[in-house]
Amino acid sequence: MSTRRHLLLSLLTLLSAAASAPAARAADAGGRHVYIRGEVKMPGAFPWQKGITVREAIQRAGGFTEAANRSRALLTRAGREIVLSREDLAGPEPREPLTLEPDDVIYVDRGGIRVEGEVRSPGDYGPEHARVREALIAAGGPTPMADLEAVYIARGGQVIRVDGHRALAGGAGAPNPDLEPGDVIHVPRAEQRVTITGEVRTPGAYTLAPGTLERLADLIAAAGGPTAWARASRVALHRPARAGEKPRVQIINLEDPGLDEVQRNPVLQAGDHVVVPARRTGRGFSIQDAYQVGILIATILALVLR
Repeated sequence: MSTRRHLLLSLLTLLSAAASAPAARAADAGGRHVYIRGEVKMPGAFPWQKGITVREAIQRAGGFTEAANRSRALLTRAGREIVLSREDLAGPEPREPLTLEPDDVIYVDRGGIRVEGEVRSPGDYGPEHARVREALIAAGGPTPMADLEAVYIARGGQVIRVDGHRALAGGAGAPNPDLEPGDVIHVPRAEQRVTITGEVRTPGAYTLAPGTLERLADLIAAAGGPTAWARASRVALHRPARAGEKPRVQIINLEDPGLDEVQRNPVLQAGDHVVVPARRTGRGFSIQDAYQVGILIATILALVLR
């Protein structure tokens, strides 16, 4: 009987110890937690374990929501703020992942798109503008100085080139890639250069002085002035396509006193190409005239067929 009683007491002791073990472990944790807030599926407090990484903590919180910014989050530690990058949050695991300390707080912000550079309203835009065209329109569209052929998306360490002209034009087949939270669309400034060819002393490319309004006469003077064979009554100003516009060709008569300053001496824009043709010789055309006619025909055809 004593043996049975001894065995029963031993069993009760073991059961009591097993039941009290979780409580003892919880007490031993002593409130040592990490906190995940913001755009995760199950925000809250989670027990801290030595060596737990940022990614593991976010996984415990159920992972990111659809609206989460997976490129940037904020870690608050003992009053200090540490910015977490895409490398800390997603993609290939880094060699030395960031580990958490007790009472660390991770805040995952709502994802967004940044548009910067030559747009009318640069800034951050919500995930509803999740394609290039929509983001550019939300940012007010490009400025006249924008180089839409050199638009790119910065995504972490990756650079994705986009034809901004075609993206804004829309329509079937237009490039309009999807964006991810944290993407940055950069619209660079067009190189501020104009070219002049034909009957000037120094034809070539010239840089427009920043912050100034340089006119046609300024460019002709910079190119050494017209030659003796220049046909000043038929100077052609070729202007490339801008956003929502078509390329234009303007024929300017520099010798017509009836034209006002704006008509005879227009302000130049980046990308303009000025052609000063040669005068006719006799009853025929000079080689330069034939060249100019070819250019004009090609330009008109391009305008008609667009």
